[in-house]
Amino acid sequence: MIEGGQSFLDPIFGALRIDPIEGFQLLDGTAMASDDVNMAQHVLIAQVYDSFSASEVKLTLMEKYPEDYEVTIVTAAGSANEVLRKVPLYELDRATEVDNLTTIYVPPAVDQMDRLKEWQTFRQIVARLRSPEGCPWDREQTHESLRPYLLEEAHELLQAIEEEDDEAIAEELGDVLLQVFLHAQIGQDNGYFQLEDVLSTVSAKMIRRHPHVFGDAEAATSDEVVSNWQAIKAQEKPQSASILGGQERYSSSLMTSYNYQKKAAKVGFSWSDADGAWEKFAEELQEFQAEAAKGSKERQLDELGDLLFTLVNIARFYQLSPEEAMVHANRKFQQRFSHVEKRVSEGSGNFSDYTLAQLDEFWNEAKTLARREE
Repeated sequence: MIEGGQSFLDPIFGALRIDPIEGFQLLDGTAMASDDVNMAQHVLIAQVYDSFSASEVKLTLMEKYPEDYEVTIVTAAGSANEVLRKVPLYELDRATEVDNLTTIYVPPAVDQMDRLKEWQTFRQIVARLRSPEGCPWDREQTHESLRPYLLEEAHELLQAIEEEDDEAIAEELGDVLLQVFLHAQIGQDNGYFQLEDVLSTVSAKMIRRHPHVFGDAEAATSDEVVSNWQAIKAQEKPQSASILGGQERYSSSLMTSYNYQKKAAKVGFSWSDADGAWEKFAEELQEFQAEAAKGSKERQLDELGDLLFTLVNIARFYQLSPEEAMVHANRKFQQRFSHVEKRVSEGSGNFSDYTLAQLDEFWNEAKTLARREE
């Protein structure tokens, strides 16, 4: 006769007085990762048999849980030697002896503030903001209305990267992520797509376009990776009627110009080196100066566009991003002008009391200070 055996989990559930129907996880302490942990469920961790494995489990859990989160060390559950000891997470590896009869129990994080490191929590926050009981401003937003905010957050992230400020980068990445989650929630609210569709699309794309990682292809250098990427991308996307198709960038006319010229250059519509671009710039500068002196506003605008276009082309020859260059120039102007404002404030407090030459001296001071800090 065959009879069902008792699972080692049954005495643990009994000792902890938890109902597994509420949802639980059983994890291997020797091979667990923080991504494996569902903070909303009862978490049982086996294979914690010495101080080293206990330390590894502690460090993994602390990637998600607060360091003082209370966990329970369960030893020899269901036997006469059963011992349950509750300790703060940071003491897990030094609280008591552990052996092959030890299981670590992590209770569900009921408080949302304890689950802030899980993306599911962030998704719930965004969904609530968009709900009828949420925020009026968030409910009113559309893909179109959020466009300027996405641009603003992206530029603030670029600034943090430029300044090599890791704390600011983490914060600004969060702001960019908020925009992604808002757009995904709007898609779900409208019944067109949801976050899972976004994740599925980008995950599948990364696997397809990295056959040297997820398949049998080979790519030993970055150039080979880029070449493979472009070839796969060309197969995936329908051929445009124009070489310039799909290169427009709503967010930046500079990037649109850069993309147009890069695409045209790939089919030979470009000078062989930067000298031709410099000559064209000199020609366009003269034409703009002539129109600026006596031309109409329409002609001045037209020639200014041509002049800027040639500058973008020069940037392309030197493999420089005109968008990043402009962001850098704006930031540099803001920093230096702030010094001028400070010097005026320390003086009379009124710009009209200073000549342009005096203000220019303040500007040069700012340049000197910036060089010293480099």
